[in-house]
Amino acid sequence: MSERADRASPQPEHNIPTSCLLEYLAATGLGTRLALLIEGRRYQNPDLEQLWSSAIEVEQLFLQTELPERTERELLELVDRANEGGRELLLVPLPSPRSAGRSRLDPLQARRYELLSLGPHAQAVRSVRVAWARIWGEVAAWCSDASTAPSLPSRAELERFEPKLVSTTTAAASVADAAVADEYSGPAVAATDGEPSEVTVDLRYAELPGSAPVPLAAETLEPLVHRLEQIRSLAEPGAGDGVTAWAPMLVRYALGLRYNRVIAPADPFEFLGVIASVHAEAERLSEAYLAGVEAAGDHDGRRLLALARRAYAVERRISRSVRWTGTAPSEAPPRTTARAARRPLLAAQQLVGIATAPGRVRGVVVRVAANGAGGEGPPADAGVAAAQGGPAAMAREGVVVACERLTVPVFQAALASTAAGSGGVVAFVEHAGTPLGLGALLARERGLPCVSSVGDLEFIEDGTPVAVDGEMGLVTVVTGPR
Repeated sequence: MSERADRASPQPEHNIPTSCLLEYLAATGLGTRLALLIEGRRYQNPDLEQLWSSAIEVEQLFLQTELPERTERELLELVDRANEGGRELLLVPLPSPRSAGRSRLDPLQARRYELLSLGPHAQAVRSVRVAWARIWGEVAAWCSDASTAPSLPSRAELERFEPKLVSTTTAAASVADAAVADEYSGPAVAATDGEPSEVTVDLRYAELPGSAPVPLAAETLEPLVHRLEQIRSLAEPGAGDGVTAWAPMLVRYALGLRYNRVIAPADPFEFLGVIASVHAEAERLSEAYLAGVEAAGDHDGRRLLALARRAYAVERRISRSVRWTGTAPSEAPPRTTARAARRPLLAAQQLVGIATAPGRVRGVVVRVAANGAGGEGPPADAGVAAAQGGPAAMAREGVVVACERLTVPVFQAALASTAAGSGGVVAFVEHAGTPLGLGALLARERGLPCVSSVGDLEFIEDGTPVAVDGEMGLVTVVTGPR
């Protein structure tokens, strides 16, 4: 049977059946954890920072969850049969990018593809899990918009995205056929006159607004970081606009995916420590990561780490986060502390956010505006400086800085204002932000806990004693003796 005929009528054993995925999700409890994660990462008009953070968490769940023995045996049998037929790659079909008005996965638009190498048995099973994670990461992106309330995909929808065991030639020709049928193909395979020219294996791509998919490779990210480094001021024409504005987040996303595949840490955002921290622990993490990528023959790994550090240096130099210099039309303007100046009708006992920097501490809430000025509401009329003359609890337990988004001005003002007369800054709490954001890096650099995406932050007043849990993403009001 010819390869083209084989593509037209693929044999069942050449696909990774959805039944294996469903058994994996059910038998290990992974399906429940994914559903909880997706439900907890729903936003109004989600942006790329939020989507990429969720994608890292989704893949980490798959990497940490071993397959049931029966499912693993079935997969290995499929891999053995595929290898006998010369099929050494996994072709991963992905849903088309989300567009306005569509709140479901469109099974007829599976026209983007990425490739993973199979390798020996252990690597093959891991590749299948990564392929499923890639598909499920797309599911999370589709379900992330809280305004549409989509349900999780059905079995029939998932079956449209079954990874295929293919040869190099089959992979290239499959994508070429898809381009004819749909006038769009993912950039994983380049083809000329139906013949493959080059297959790029195990690369992921990021979808950016108004641009082609960007490969998460040092070769393509290096020019973006270089352009970013040329920005001296955000007042320059075009400074921070377009794809360049996303460069720091994009490089961190690429580094995080590689780091987690090599190290598989308990904290999916542990890799941020090798970018920002100067502590001895960061050196240990860096050495483990670099040794892992070298053993895997991944030459991009070292270059991505260097790029991430360069991009972070630019973020520290420019007065505010590069990502947030331009506001997309669909985004609401950032909230200020003015809303907090009015005493809320309700008082919260515990708020839930996203854990962005580890640690557990207690302190007293003080609000800081986006420019580093103090909050406007009682009892901290003078902002962070109030810590110097505030309650005894501030001096004893320190300050929990509450802000819209932890930027360099907020970070510097908070540390400077609490340097004397108090216990200092002990934690940060953001109304916005994600684990991939600048705030997470700044907090980890200082070794302080941080909780981000705390939607109801205004319900905790200035001067309130709280416990901040940077492991679970909780901010809890402390009552009674402490």
